[in-house]
Amino acid sequence: MAKKSVWKEIAGDLGGIYEKGTFTKMEKIRIPHGESEIVIDNAIMMAGTTPITYTRIRSVFVNPSQFEFKIYHEGFFSSVGKMLGMQDILIGDEKIDETFVIKSKSEYQIQKLLSDPELKVLLLTGKPIQLEIKLRDGELQNERESILQYQASGQIKDIDVLQNIIEIFKRVIDLMIEFGIALDTEPVSKLTK
Repeated sequence: MAKKSVWKEIAGDLGGIYEKGTFTKMEKIRIPHGESEIVIDNAIMMAGTTPITYTRIRSVFVNPSQFEFKIYHEGFFSSVGKMLGMQDILIGDEKIDETFVIKSKSEYQIQKLLSDPELKVLLLTGKPIQLEIKLRDGELQNERESILQYQASGQIKDIDVLQNIIEIFKRVIDLMIEFGIALDTEPVSKLTK
């Protein structure tokens, strides 16, 4: 199935909006979730002189505690995890600890988040993942806001993979609100690029 068909189907199934691409703008899906939205698009980044297409899934949320983390499959972008001040964290679940590298400055909060049985199943059944919270980004207009982001090389056209990642996003956002990490408030910032 073509990417456009898959993306339109997901947008329709989840009450979202499919935005057609133009010469200067990539196509996009916007899916409402609580007070924020989940945005799926493609981005082109240069590796030297070679353009590489990525699929991005992002959501802006109000993050007054400046909670951040990075979760990725063991061996997958391992060098990315060597961020200053962040440490490898073990959750105490053998399968999660074997499968993922987990980085955060807040060990208690990330352990609490990843102890959720539903989130564990979603993380373990999907495509290899690189999930992070970005505290700074050019699209953020408020210092209390952050971006939950997933990024993978290539264009994701598999409906099951996209649905799994969207469910991960929904669960992470809901848990952060439930645990008081994030606020259930509409963010000022909108993802336009």
